[in-house]
Amino acid sequence: MLVFTFPRVGRLLRRSGADWVLGAAGALGTGLLLPLAVALRPGHHFRLPPIDPLLVFLALWSGLSGFFGVKAWRRLWRAGRTPLERMVYDHGVRGFGALMYLVTPLTVLLICLFVLDLPRGLSEFAFLAALEFTVLMIALPLWLCGGYLFGNIMSGGLSQHDLRREPDGLPPAA
Repeated sequence: MLVFTFPRVGRLLRRSGADWVLGAAGALGTGLLLPLAVALRPGHHFRLPPIDPLLVFLALWSGLSGFFGVKAWRRLWRAGRTPLERMVYDHGVRGFGALMYLVTPLTVLLICLFVLDLPRGLSEFAFLAALEFTVLMIALPLWLCGGYLFGNIMSGGLSQHDLRREPDGLPPAA
């Protein structure tokens, strides 16, 4: 199975304060990109739209997802040492979870372009950019935790002998 590593992203997300920065970026990005997409509609005169409860909800959800996405990354993105950990973290989180995180925005984009058949213009491009940004923020903690769950379910097929066997010469798990 495919296992991703993303070393640069890992170093960036493990820095102090990255959770707050990504949370604020998620909330501000969604909160600014969606009204921009509305303001760029043809025939719309630029003025600040009234505060829409759905926009506030999406911005807060995106911000919280960015914050908890960093927390989930720090907790779940690691290499397994035992057969059980390799199944859960390598194949579950870094395999299935990362693959689904990469496929989700592409799927949303393809649905918007070919199924919904949006007209092509600056307003629609801004809407797609806002939608993709929001999907990227919200999908991070969902798919990392989903990969952890997937890895735990798949590890049920390992024999009890494989689960108890610890590799020799490794430091204790942190």
